[in-house]
Amino acid sequence: MLGIAHNLIYGTYNFGMDINPAFFGIIFMTFGLFNIIFLPQYFKTAYKFGAPVIVGNIAILLFVGFFEFSAQKNLFLLKYKLCSSKVLMRFIKQLIE
Repeated sequence: MLGIAHNLIYGTYNFGMDINPAFFGIIFMTFGLFNIIFLPQYFKTAYKFGAPVIVGNIAILLFVGFFEFSAQKNLFLLKYKLCSSKVLMRFIKQLIE
């Protein structure tokens, strides 16, 4: 909701990934990844809370970092026309827009 409000107020998109339905899908996958990693480790004993949180956060940082990096890399490829395939260029445009 904050991302949509930002776009309505300022009229520009944030740096990095655009706020679109694919972005919200990645956010839900991030929540799912954290839950898949955190919950089994936490409920083994339920006394050790810190280690599962740290492992889960490291995993989601790598996951989100991959998507942010790929979005920036695709912008670079599109800007300087380093892709020779028209199909790949259309796919990159769809990811960015």
